[in-house]
Amino acid sequence: MKTISIKLITGIGLTSVLILQFLWLHNIYTLHRGELKEKINSAPLQALQWEIGNHTGSNSTETLHIQIDETKVLPTKYYHVEVARDFPEERLPLSLERIDSFFHAELNIQQIHSDYYLTQIDTQTDEIVESSGKKPVTRWGILESEPISLANGSEILKVALTSPYRMIFGKMIFLFFATVIILGLVVYCIIYQIRIIARQNRIACIREDFSHAMIHDMKSPINTIMVGLNMLHSEKLLDKPEKRDNYFRIASEECQRLLSLADKVLTLAKLEQDSLTLHKQQILLKPIVSDLAEKSASKAGKPVKFEIRVNSEDIVYADGDYLKEAISNLIENAIKYSGESVRIDIKRTVHEGHDHISIRDNGFGIPFKDQKKIFNKFERASAAGRKDRAKGLGLGLNYVNNVIRAHGGHVILRSIEGEYSEFILVLPRQKNM
Repeated sequence: MKTISIKLITGIGLTSVLILQFLWLHNIYTLHRGELKEKINSAPLQALQWEIGNHTGSNSTETLHIQIDETKVLPTKYYHVEVARDFPEERLPLSLERIDSFFHAELNIQQIHSDYYLTQIDTQTDEIVESSGKKPVTRWGILESEPISLANGSEILKVALTSPYRMIFGKMIFLFFATVIILGLVVYCIIYQIRIIARQNRIACIREDFSHAMIHDMKSPINTIMVGLNMLHSEKLLDKPEKRDNYFRIASEECQRLLSLADKVLTLAKLEQDSLTLHKQQILLKPIVSDLAEKSASKAGKPVKFEIRVNSEDIVYADGDYLKEAISNLIENAIKYSGESVRIDIKRTVHEGHDHISIRDNGFGIPFKDQKKIFNKFERASAAGRKDRAKGLGLGLNYVNNVIRAHGGHVILRSIEGEYSEFILVLPRQKNM
């Protein structure tokens, strides 16, 4: 499946999860708000009950009857309060100040901690008869109770909480934290899964490109060997010893090339499994560098000038075979990624207890954006679609990097595109050197 399709499906799934989570939180919020609404609807009625009981006395025959008036005359649902007395035509006086006190006590019993205000409104003039508490400037963010009809419907009592949502969200705080944690884990798992899938796709592409590149690189020397063997077998060169020796030399070099490629792949596998055994010892560096320079110049196919600044007595502590192969890879790259002629400078210096072996060329250079991944395995093979792709499997620099790291050192890359490339092999010195 393509990465774009995976991302699209993942995006749809994640969006669905977010929507469901939002709906769940909204339902929880609606539930808490409804419960709070019921409490502030019942609290003023209870306060009125206390006020009437306080006014008439506990031995009074008065009772409080509450009924809901849903007549079309009133715009909303009203709680209608009637008081049955011995003389029902007399009006029962109510004190808003005492009602406020009883209402505050009832809120404490209900464990509702919020600012509020009470208003007594004349239904005829729609004017406030009396109020308690500080009325907010705007109506946004308040929660009002259902109006309570008083004095035979000529007045109504209304209660409003001015900061109810802080209390509602306070009850939901753990749900918010749990939601954030769960969504964070879901997003992390999805992103991690996408990365794994993308990495698997990339590995599959690299493996396919590597297979094509390896077959191509093996096919050329095999064809060369077969041509040489056919010529030698045809007996056409029996009287031409120089050409016969040349065919033998070419076949031998191509066989060595195949063997070198196989050894490189096996060595990288051992390095990745930490099973490679190095035989480090003090070795002379100049013979290695001089031999590589001579062989590389003879088979380069273009002018190559070496500037070797290595003294005859310069010694490094390393495995000679693997170090030689690493330097050979760097020289081959310098020749491969250069113009019609190339200059290669090789020098050895000592810095802070380490030997620095520098191989610098005047070739194409390496773009800055590619410098971080140039040591990746199969980098050349993964670049099969590039126009500037050179032949090779992309094992050379990865081999160099792993071999030097196995020695306990590291590789420093300095390069400017279009000017030069310099690789510095940093090797620790033997303690007694």
